[in-house]
Amino acid sequence: MTIRGIIGLILILSGLIYFYLPNVVVNVYQIIKKYLLDEKTAILNGKKIGLVFMLTGTIFLLSIVMESVSQNKLYYAYKEYYLNNFDKAEKICLDLLNNKPNDVESMFLLGKIYFSSQKYLLAKATFLRVVSIAPSKKDKVEKFLKVIDSKLNKQKNEN
Repeated sequence: MTIRGIIGLILILSGLIYFYLPNVVVNVYQIIKKYLLDEKTAILNGKKIGLVFMLTGTIFLLSIVMESVSQNKLYYAYKEYYLNNFDKAEKICLDLLNNKPNDVESMFLLGKIYFSSQKYLLAKATFLRVVSIAPSKKDKVEKFLKVIDSKLNKQKNEN
């Protein structure tokens, strides 16, 4: 579980404590009231504070779910790529990159899609962007770039 997930769970639990165990909240406030809030505030606004904790925790957990959905879309993009449905795979990758512009995995797959679709200039630009964002991918990308350069030179010589 990520740090966002842990924070989200802590916030939701804190919110539930505010709702269902107000005496625990008052005891905690007695310990830290010098620094945070007084008992009166805890009693008068306990449910509001609890709601804020629960909503914030929910937002943290939803961000994890959204990230998981994004990874699931990448899976479908790879599936379409391996089925040679390059248009569908490209559309999914572009959608992913629209939401998360520096997603290296989606960008790398998009480069492979362009390469397989013989869109060599787009493939080259995409692979160069991958390397600029994630230098660790340089070895994988260089193999494609060498082939792309030879294909582009061949096309140039034929014209």
